[in-house]
Amino acid sequence: MTRPCILVVDDEPNGRRMLEILLSRLGCDVLSAGDGKSALKQIGESAIDLIITDINMPELDGLSLLAALKTMGITTPVILVTAYGTDESALTALNQGAFDYLVRPLCLDRVESVIRKALERH
Repeated sequence: MTRPCILVVDDEPNGRRMLEILLSRLGCDVLSAGDGKSALKQIGESAIDLIITDINMPELDGLSLLAALKTMGITTPVILVTAYGTDESALTALNQGAFDYLVRPLCLDRVESVIRKALERH
């Protein structure tokens, strides 16, 4: 079985790096992008099995990235992550097609569980 490829999108280098380390330990290949526009470019160039993106980013935020993927017909599961979670933003994300919604600080066991479920369904 091939290693899943996961794209991590976060404008905060520390948040991005933490997820990269976790995903590598889970046996995943990891690509990363510092913003939504860079993520769209990588999505067009690589076979990606899962996208984990921060919601609050400059230029193209996580919800806008999710909408762009939907418009492009890309069905790769997307997990949205935020430090500023509300019930309303979680509901919006899920209604727009996000696979799941995680609030920082992240519980690593929960992150791992959500990633495994997303990869199983893809």
